[in-house]
Amino acid sequence: MTARQIRRAAERKARKEERKQERKYEALVSKPPQDAKIIANRTNAQRSTGPRTEAGKAISSQNALKTALTGRTVLLPTDDRARYEQHLTHYFALWNPIGEHECTVVQLLADTWWRLLRIPYLEAAIYAKGRMELTDVEPDLLESEVYLKYEKQLRNLFLQERRLSNYADRLKAELQELQSQRQAVLGDLVQAKAFREPVADELGFEFSPTDSSFAHPLSPIETTAEFAKTADAASQNSSITL
Repeated sequence: MTARQIRRAAERKARKEERKQERKYEALVSKPPQDAKIIANRTNAQRSTGPRTEAGKAISSQNALKTALTGRTVLLPTDDRARYEQHLTHYFALWNPIGEHECTVVQLLADTWWRLLRIPYLEAAIYAKGRMELTDVEPDLLESEVYLKYEKQLRNLFLQERRLSNYADRLKAELQELQSQRQAVLGDLVQAKAFREPVADELGFEFSPTDSSFAHPLSPIETTAEFAKTADAASQNSSITL
């Protein structure tokens, strides 16, 4: 390169750097201070407070509700509440839960299956919508075209169905374990009652368990001591007679 070319290249580089610094300075000057931006955001937030009435709040809370396959909401606005109550009653009659824990698990199991039963209707609705929109597609290719158009939504339904099915299986296993433990404890109590009643009658003192838990009115230590005293007395009387 000649001296002239070197000088012009240096001048172009200098002008380019100068324009870069000017743009950087303009952006810095035009940017509002952080404090002012925060104040502006707070002011705008106060102007937009959302719904004020209870009815408006109830409607706005359902804005993001689409399928009700996730989250705390179980019933869609279009669901039959009476049919849901029948579904719930059926599950409680089927499992006959006792105690708060078992009732909670049965409630969760019924809600999970209510959501699972909704998935086929959602899938059918997607295909019905696709058939209405793709009227120009050949009948032999219509189903595949609908699937390709709504593949994301259909895949999501499949994933939700698998997730809910696994969750229902875990709830069922937990409920069966809870009821097995309860039955085992009840069986032990019944066996203890069946063993203690004839022994008490034979030794000559009254056995009076409570109706609910077959618990002896005395504490275990007191019961053992009373049992020992009665057994000793019976043994002495028997030896004296002999």
